[in-house]
Amino acid sequence: MGIGQGNGLGPTLWCLISTIIFRMMKKAGHGVSMVSALSLTLVQFVGFAFVDDTDLFCAGKTAYTTAEVLSVDFQAALHRWTGGLIATGGAIAPEKSFCYLIDFLWTGSTWEYRKLEDLPGEFTTQDKTGSTFPLQRYEVSHADKTLGVYIAMDGNKDEEISYLTKISATFGQQLRTAKCEKNTAIYALQFSLMKTLEYPVAVTQLDEATWSKILRKTLAPALHKAGMSMNFPRDVLFGPDLFQGFQLQHPFFSQEISHITTLL
Repeated sequence: MGIGQGNGLGPTLWCLISTIIFRMMKKAGHGVSMVSALSLTLVQFVGFAFVDDTDLFCAGKTAYTTAEVLSVDFQAALHRWTGGLIATGGAIAPEKSFCYLIDFLWTGSTWEYRKLEDLPGEFTTQDKTGSTFPLQRYEVSHADKTLGVYIAMDGNKDEEISYLTKISATFGQQLRTAKCEKNTAIYALQFSLMKTLEYPVAVTQLDEATWSKILRKTLAPALHKAGMSMNFPRDVLFGPDLFQGFQLQHPFFSQEISHITTLL
């Protein structure tokens, strides 16, 4: 819904609509209150919105609030959000929506996530016609794509690593069969693939070895196309031009720099 794909007013209009609904949600008592880790400021979140893509969340008022109790609050928040969207001319697409219900179980020695079968519960949402549909619910280990990044609630990175590796392999295969000049190969590597890999680094926490493994699928054909040995020294390849390097920035360092700049 909205004013049409490609309309220049789209992002601004959605920001206005989402802000009004978020304020309505906050006034109704929905959201999560927490203390900021750096500033120690008490903040309250209702959700995140990027144009028409929104994440809502609820949390227990205390550490002893069970998921069964929280489910009631979340369903109320979900109804209020969908109602606000419908009232402003929009709606949720049930087939594109999903949720997680997170709770922990003490085993006697450690805390573990409760599984779907141990934590029954169903949430419903409404489409643009007002019809009610069940909301897809996943295990906390399941990663789904949100704004281009695969994120799992338990923090596992398997799906995102697989996704980035597939992108690297596809780019490497395309580069291998492409007819391009030597300089073009390095240019494409730096300003095409590297920019794609840099997109999720604000939220990824991959070590340097994992990033190097992801890059391996592309580096070999890229170096070959550039007329360089596939074993070309990586310190020179990823080194700054100040020291005669090729000025390529390793995704691991892009990730760490992004974390610092995001926090600051």
